[in-house]
Amino acid sequence: MYEETDKGWLIKADADLKIGKDEMQTDDPVTDIVCFHMQQCCEKYLKAFLIFNGREYPKIHRLSVLINLCARIDKDFRKLMEWGVET
Repeated sequence: MYEETDKGWLIKADADLKIGKDEMQTDDPVTDIVCFHMQQCCEKYLKAFLIFNGREYPKIHRLSVLINLCARIDKDFRKLMEWGVET
């Protein structure tokens, strides 16, 4: 069960990443859409990490909350907060 859910989040995150990268290669990128997809990409990768480690995740979009949950598993995630993720 976890493996299928984890892979599903990774596939969706990869798609968001591709959309953002592809849009940035255009002559006139729509940066608000790029930002949206990059936020979604990060959110999905964080949730996949939590699932992979057998943890539940809240149904929220706040990266800071998800990062803090991931940091309980791997302290290296705290570095992301140092980069200025809004709380």
